[in-house]
Amino acid sequence: MFIGCLALSLDKIGGDSEEKTSKLVLFSSRLALSLQRKRETMKSICNFITRYMGIFVLFTALISLSFPELLNRISTSTINPLLGVIMFGMGLTLSTEDFKVVYRRPIDLILGCLAQFTLMPLLALFLVKLFHLSEGLAIGVILVGCCPGGTASNVITYLAKGDVALSVGMTAVSTILAPIVTPLLVWLLAGTLTKVDTIGMLLSIVYVVIAPVLCGLICRKHLPLLTRKVTDYLPAFSSLMIMFVVGIIVSHNADKLLSGLDTVDYLPNIRQQQINWIGKSTGAFVNFTLADCPD
Repeated sequence: MFIGCLALSLDKIGGDSEEKTSKLVLFSSRLALSLQRKRETMKSICNFITRYMGIFVLFTALISLSFPELLNRISTSTINPLLGVIMFGMGLTLSTEDFKVVYRRPIDLILGCLAQFTLMPLLALFLVKLFHLSEGLAIGVILVGCCPGGTASNVITYLAKGDVALSVGMTAVSTILAPIVTPLLVWLLAGTLTKVDTIGMLLSIVYVVIAPVLCGLICRKHLPLLTRKVTDYLPAFSSLMIMFVVGIIVSHNADKLLSGLDTVDYLPNIRQQQINWIGKSTGAFVNFTLADCPD
């Protein structure tokens, strides 16, 4: 349509047919080159955002902590829809073949869930011991460590160009196991029984993870041309959504976070533990290096 309008415009300009054709071809080539440069520039910007997402997220958190009024008017109820939008974008990059591979690799799913319910709880227990947290904080940290995988793990896997289909599968399986495994782990590590909202957790996974991914798969199947055009920009879009979500969460909890900095009484002990661990690590490294040196 645009080329047709251009041809009509050139028809009003003087000159023979060959001259008009050459002008049309020249203009079209320049326009195509300009659009290509703009696309490359946009891709470079998107790659920059994705590559330094961690820094941008930290900067967003600091800004939201310092100026909470910027985002605290936005309700936290918007977080799940935003996460759903991110998962929809991931679905656009997947295909049914990706999930078939997951079902052909049950060992990977088992190992992933085993790591989820062993490494994370043990890491939480390690942090509790390291920082000598109070009973309330300790139970909270252990509870978080015993929870199943969530949307954030899928997002990070996607941005890291990992196996998103496997990550989504692990999230679904660990969520199904969570009503039994999570209370048991919390009881073993913290000596406290906790109630898990099984129905709420499953519905949340369906709304925020499974349904958006399925919608993305459907769009990719029926709108392949549009999907290919937007795929290069999805990682940057997901990064921006994560920054937005982090900003909302931090801004709504800014007062608690700032007041917590004034009431924490174990910071000196943290520094002491850090020094101890750095010293031990350095000693182990020196010992390992000297052991490989000839006499």
